[in-house]
Amino acid sequence: MPKLKDLAGDQKPVVGYPKTIKFGPIELEGFMLENGEFRQSITSTGKALGTGDWIAADILKRLPALPGSKNQVGDNDLTPFEANLPGAIIQPLKCPGVEGYGRIAYTINLPMVVEIWKQVALGGGKYSKPALELLGLSAVHSLERTYQEAFGVQDERSTEDRLLDWAIRLDAVKRF
Repeated sequence: MPKLKDLAGDQKPVVGYPKTIKFGPIELEGFMLENGEFRQSITSTGKALGTGDWIAADILKRLPALPGSKNQVGDNDLTPFEANLPGAIIQPLKCPGVEGYGRIAYTINLPMVVEIWKQVALGGGKYSKPALELLGLSAVHSLERTYQEAFGVQDERSTEDRLLDWAIRLDAVKRF
């Protein structure tokens, strides 16, 4: 199994700003790049499913590149096509001056987070149920926000509160 550093190729780390994001009953390690792009650590993508970064790295090397992405997949392995451009599938980040982030964080773009969870859910293995529940929470939250905006409804709850509420209603919270 290739290491995340190998999958990132020769890309130079770019600057990112970390934040722990509450996504219902789980926490995700998110980053915002200086250009405004949002990314998620590969490690937290796997941990959200109850595993480590290996599952995300394993799936990443099997997926075709998404339209508009800057890393291309060939021969079942990722190779940087253009380094350090927005939209890259894998992007190493550094967070200068932020305590606890002296290391390099390997991140993926948000469409790839969803694609990984989708592939895990479709795989039918040990982690498919948590992946399906994460996708379900995302979809319910998105639909609810869309209807609220369409009808001009103001929701006093935070995103975290809404996601926890739906996780409880969907009976997903106990698995996380």
